[in-house]
Amino acid sequence: MIAYLLFFVLGWLNDSFCQKKWDGGGGDNLWMNALNWSNDTLPSDGDSLLLDNSFVNSNYSVVLPDGIENITVLGIRIQPTLAFNIQLGVPANNTAVPALSISGQPGLCLERGAVFLNGSGASSGTVLAVTDSIIIMNGARFIQN
Repeated sequence: MIAYLLFFVLGWLNDSFCQKKWDGGGGDNLWMNALNWSNDTLPSDGDSLLLDNSFVNSNYSVVLPDGIENITVLGIRIQPTLAFNIQLGVPANNTAVPALSISGQPGLCLERGAVFLNGSGASSGTVLAVTDSIIIMNGARFIQN
């Protein structure tokens, strides 16, 4: 009974941490297309995000917006299944400083098969602002172009 209760509580905590997931419903890999997110709504400042293979059973990329748009979220965990890779990228035509702000815990967590690609076109400044931490596990990559 206690094991069942513990399993339920841990599952509930995990679901509440990962408030929003990528489902790829928009079919274009663009962060700013609400159809690509669970519940067809864009992430907001208070959302913790999970990019995994719950909905998309293949490799995929998520591309932050062009221009000077700043994205702010509470946390991002990129957690591909063993067979796949998931990439989150700042495109060259994004010149926002910062382009991505992560304000909560654990910050940015890259698990095996995850790639964060900073291809920002900003001439100077901090493109990625993380308040807590960046965790890069074995088999994950953080690439600065």
